[in-house]
Amino acid sequence: MRKQIVLLFASVAILLINQRLSAQSWTLPENVTNNTSIFDQQPSLDIGPAPFLSGEAAHIGYNRVDTKEISYALKEFSGQPQTWIFFQVTDRTATNAPNSENWEASLRVFPTGRVYVAYRGDVINSDKEIFITNNVNGSFNFLPSFVTMNSTDDEEPSLFIQGSSPHVAYVGEGGTGSSTDDEVWYDDFQTKSQVTTNGSPEVAPSLAVDSNGKAHIAFAGIGGPAPAGDKEIWYTRKTLLAHGLSPRYP
Repeated sequence: MRKQIVLLFASVAILLINQRLSAQSWTLPENVTNNTSIFDQQPSLDIGPAPFLSGEAAHIGYNRVDTKEISYALKEFSGQPQTWIFFQVTDRTATNAPNSENWEASLRVFPTGRVYVAYRGDVINSDKEIFITNNVNGSFNFLPSFVTMNSTDDEEPSLFIQGSSPHVAYVGEGGTGSSTDDEVWYDDFQTKSQVTTNGSPEVAPSLAVDSNGKAHIAFAGIGGPAPAGDKEIWYTRKTLLAHGLSPRYP
């Protein structure tokens, strides 16, 4: 009898383990772009609605290396199986387009299904700047808005949507504490602020905004225990909010 009880408990344990493993299973990875002899890289994923689809969808912004442009793929994953739908986000050949190359897409989806993409643009005969565009009119504007406009390089944007407002963190040269080293900056389209002033390179910011509208940023920077020059992960958050200002971007 005791042996039967032990076997029963063992069977139940195995069943629970199998259920837990099956609950953690993943779908087989699918080839989104499926381009022959073309490199696609730097994906940025968000989940949200799409105006012409009935359920939630996966939204992916990415770089096409062959064209040096930002592209966008969309697929509904709830309900009936769907195929990927593709859109062009940037077009450096468009009339009055400011950039010779476009890289480092950071994509986010509004609750309404509107898609925003921040990215690094290599400005023609100039430096690197941060741009932002959206598909509010059904397609992306090939003449995007500048987030930055200066004489130094800005790159590695991290975009976040809170409520109905976009926020962007990025890496920029110069500023207080440094003349040439990369520092982290933040723009909520009301005010722009320098986040770090260490005089040493900070890179790869990752931005989130809490329910009170305050920004939180993690980034990699030099400092901490030996060896000297070793990069560590750092975190900071915004303690005050700007009020009474009109957003510079819809």
